[in-house]
Amino acid sequence: PPSAAAVPVAAAPVAAPPVATPPAKAPPARRGQAPARDPNVPTAEEELLSGEERQAAIYARLMVEMEADCDGGDGVACEELSKEEEAKAAAAPDTPARGPNLPTAEEEESKRVAAEAAAGRYKAEVAKLQARAEAVPAPLPAERQLLA
Repeated sequence: PPSAAAVPVAAAPVAAPPVATPPAKAPPARRGQAPARDPNVPTAEEELLSGEERQAAIYARLMVEMEADCDGGDGVACEELSKEEEAKAAAAPDTPARGPNLPTAEEEESKRVAAEAAAGRYKAEVAKLQARAEAVPAPLPAERQLLA
């Protein structure tokens, strides 16, 4: 019988290496910056926040990025930033510039008037108690000895 080494073996066809598809191109990076990422995807720090806090953090980050883009000369970013500022101003026309939780001048005046009225009532009560104390007759000498 012929040996296994002597039997010619047909060469197995060599498969061509798989053709690698080029990766999807990310938006071009700005000079000196990492490639752009989807701005609406929360960062790792934002992921740790609760719903409303996360939304506020994402919004704040987007506004900072938009301001930086505008400062860098991006006209579209400047227009979008302007629209955002107009929308904010239109949404809260009655919010005082010093903050929504601070009392207005009318509220401050109302508190001052109420405090003055309370002080007046207190002074009147003190005066009434002093008058009653003065109306009590002084103890007689014999009663003083008993009290001592």
